[in-house]
Amino acid sequence: MPLAISSMDIGGAVTSNPALMVAPRYRHSCWLKSEATRCLFVSTTIMFQKSKTPNHVYTVELVFMGEPSEISDRLNLQPNNAFSQSQNRPPPSRQHPPYWGYNGERETGYQSRWESLEDGLIFLLEVMDSRREKIIAIGHQFNGHWWCGHFQSSFDGGPTLSAKLLVEISNYEIPLRIANYYSSEE
Repeated sequence: MPLAISSMDIGGAVTSNPALMVAPRYRHSCWLKSEATRCLFVSTTIMFQKSKTPNHVYTVELVFMGEPSEISDRLNLQPNNAFSQSQNRPPPSRQHPPYWGYNGERETGYQSRWESLEDGLIFLLEVMDSRREKIIAIGHQFNGHWWCGHFQSSFDGGPTLSAKLLVEISNYEIPLRIANYYSSEE
């Protein structure tokens, strides 16, 4: 399952067209760095479930790990997904960190599932463009990242991102995380 990347610095060596290959059925994570403060994170988690999924579909979301009310106030934007510290139950239940997530659901052109990861990211970047400086500041304080879900039922491809899009994402100074999920129809 290749992820095509152009002109990225991988572990200190610059390559013109590197590809990251992830072996099926194994959990794997790695960092690909373009500059010291700008990076791309790729995470693969293989899950098996019985559901019908098109070969490859994607979801996209801007996520901050912090108290939703503070992030909403600073961005003047309500999240589509959020979890507040006040929602945690006392032990012994599992504690969850607070987070704020936005996928552009209320915007024209929104799709809950994208057939192209690049199209989904371009949509979300266009929606958030007017808030770029605030996103950079909040991202450094609240561990921000672009979260992408890749849901697949076959190993015949995967996301491909253009160099232009990778540069645009890196301008926000927060990582891009791609979580891969495999679902079997058997």
